[in-house]
Amino acid sequence: LALTSVTGYEDFTRFHVEDRDATSLEQLDGFFDNDIEQFSQELRLTYQRDDLVLIGGAFYGEDTVDTRDRFDAPDLLSLLGLAGIDSIGNEYTQETTSAALFLHSEWSFAPDWKLTTGLRYTDDQKDFGNAFTFLIPAGGTDLPLYPPVVDDYDVQDVSGKLGIDYSGFEETLLYASISRGFKSGGFQGQLSFDPGALVPFEDETLIAYEAGIKSRLAGNTLQLNAAVFFYDYSDLQFYGGLFDSPVGGLFGITNVGDAEVMGLEAELWWRASERMDIRLGLGLLDTEITRSVVDGVATGSELPNAPDMTFNGQFRYQWPIAGNLKLEALIAANYQGDLTFDVVRDPPEAREKGYWLTDARLGIGAQDDRWNVSVWGRNLADERYRTQVLFSSVGFGETWGPPR
Repeated sequence: LALTSVTGYEDFTRFHVEDRDATSLEQLDGFFDNDIEQFSQELRLTYQRDDLVLIGGAFYGEDTVDTRDRFDAPDLLSLLGLAGIDSIGNEYTQETTSAALFLHSEWSFAPDWKLTTGLRYTDDQKDFGNAFTFLIPAGGTDLPLYPPVVDDYDVQDVSGKLGIDYSGFEETLLYASISRGFKSGGFQGQLSFDPGALVPFEDETLIAYEAGIKSRLAGNTLQLNAAVFFYDYSDLQFYGGLFDSPVGGLFGITNVGDAEVMGLEAELWWRASERMDIRLGLGLLDTEITRSVVDGVATGSELPNAPDMTFNGQFRYQWPIAGNLKLEALIAANYQGDLTFDVVRDPPEAREKGYWLTDARLGIGAQDDRWNVSVWGRNLADERYRTQVLFSSVGFGETWGPPR
């Protein structure tokens, strides 16, 4: 028997300032003042013998969040009919208490067979308070738009996993599993002109199915791993510009409905010789919102940041030269397929076409790898691609990937 105790404590404070519109105008200059304090305690008891592993435990955690966000935006607010108002902002506090009991087992019930089971009971309680939006007139102080919202949210949930492994083939593992997980509901403390938007969102649940293979073949010179999976989401939690307001679309969290994700992942590592190895990876993904309960998100939409295909490949070759030196050449390529960064109202500016990135390196170094000198290049084709598109009241902002 082994008893394990894990205790955690964090105290985080920040004051962050950013110029959202990136111009000399005061359209959306943000000031974020946050305090987060968190404590957690977990106890685990582990029992192990040749054919059985049992882990049981308990978890307790609590955290407190205090937030005040302010946006200085006189140049924007005057255009929206709020002349004389310099700033808009919001405050809230949230206290969360989470407790859980869990049990995990791995049982080798027959030669080459192993059964994995897991069960977890979770109880979350969240207290939300002092939540309101305010305006600041020129030279004035906070003017709350409504009385502070006070609310609470409690949820109890049972999650778990059932999996089976088979290792009867030489250097090969076959596995399959089904599991149920959940993400607790709570409150979105974002800026809101409507106190009704500060009601809690519900917990999200997921049923996940997966099957796969892990293998080492050809005298341990070839490694092949592959998996197929299917995820079934209910009451999917979604963050985006989902809330309309007098100053445009506002960001927040709500339950968008149901969604499904299916895909395949495969990776191959071939040590073709002592001097050469090749690595390949492929991912295929199909996502769909199967039921939408919010305006602006269409049923049948793909999930954001979910490319339909990804690929990566790397070729490396090394050979000895004079003395104790070696020369190494490496070329790598990555492909990311079409995706959208934002499915809320499906703006065309948020769609990104597929692109390739190619890197290369040529180096000389010691045979024992104690030192190395290389010349290298990244994004050799100087591909222009975006890694994020974010919509706000002043339009949309783009984050671009590094150039060559």
